[in-house]
Amino acid sequence: MAECEDPPALHIVWGKLEVSDSSMKKEHVTFLAQSSSEDPCSSVQFEDASSSQRLGRRRESSNISEEAENRQAHSLHDLVRSVLQRGGAWSGGSEAHFSGKCVPCHWIHSNKGCKREDECAFCHIPHTHSDSAKVGTNRRNQCRRFAIAFLRGCGPHAGIKMQRDLAMAVSDRSGYLRALLCDEGQKAELQAAANSSSEGGHTLPPGEDPLFK
Repeated sequence: MAECEDPPALHIVWGKLEVSDSSMKKEHVTFLAQSSSEDPCSSVQFEDASSSQRLGRRRESSNISEEAENRQAHSLHDLVRSVLQRGGAWSGGSEAHFSGKCVPCHWIHSNKGCKREDECAFCHIPHTHSDSAKVGTNRRNQCRRFAIAFLRGCGPHAGIKMQRDLAMAVSDRSGYLRALLCDEGQKAELQAAANSSSEGGHTLPPGEDPLFK
């Protein structure tokens, strides 16, 4: 009776069926079906796919959040522009302020101010020393004039939160201006000056101001 030959030994390496019998060629190696329950790599492949999906979702969510933040920032900057235009403190060069590419106007903080006003190609939003104690008299006066124009542009219908957000946006390069707009005592004095300078102007009823509907 002929002896039965033992079948060639088999072992699985990274999802492949490899034959250890040297008499068989390597091209006879076959891949196991991914659906096979005997494939030790099927779970790894599933985990890798899940990880890729989670990573893709996180990236998509991050992109959506970034786009939403950009839209919100642009909306706030558009509102700042409108407020400053209405208050008489805007210039063409101020457009680049929020991208950090503006160049401060040399004349805006002088006693006579800038003669080109809104047509000036340089920024009219205050840029002062980070240490408020080192801010000179002329620049302090400019900040006060700017703050009054800003409050006049906001009008009575901006709302506390909106006015605070706008104030933080316009004072990003001037700690002294931020202190003026955030200190309640100084702000009340500046608000009175803003109200006085806008007397005789047309005041819109609450809810009808196009900037703060």
